Amino acid sequence: MTKIDKALDGIGRQAQAAWSRLKAGARSWPDWALIGEALQAAQRWAMDAAGIDHPTGYRYNQLVGDWLRRYKLDEIDKGARSRLLDIMEHRAEVEAFRANLDTTTRLSLVHPNGLHRAWKRGTSAVKPADRKLTAAREAARVQELLAALADRDRYIKELERELRTSRLSSTSTIRSGVEA
Repeated sequence: MTKIDKALDGIGRQAQAAWSRLKAGARSWPDWALIGEALQAAQRWAMDAAGIDHPTGYRYNQLVGDWLRRYKLDEIDKGARSRLLDIMEHRAEVEAFRANLDTTTRLSLVHPNGLHRAWKRGTSAVKPADRKLTAAREAARVQELLAALADRDRYIKELERELRTSRLSSTSTIRSGVEA
């Protein structure tokens, strides 16, 4: 394993302690944030050690995997780690989102999965380009509905004509039967 400097080792140990508290039942956003900071530090270290600019590649994955195992952070679900990293990349936005929540909701949204989902849902704004597409889709849908209504209207009128014709023939059959 590539040598880990003292600062990264200290961050890893703090994250390991935070993970132990969370596993023991603590519901603490600061603990998750500490783990997120450690994941970011490990990511930077592994990219530097692998000599790459993006967090990808065999060597990078090996280094991060070893680091996660060393501090037992590999026990955290891969999806939760990924969402936690996304939260950390947008930390200021997420913290502003959390600050606007009522206390009960804020205290319930501590796990990265729930927090990430709520943040994305609460801040998803339709982009201007998407508005045009949405408006175009809506206009097309309205045209489809209008065409379907026109088809249904024609069908109803046809049924009404058949019903009148049927009644007229029934009435004339009844009259001819009475006259006979």
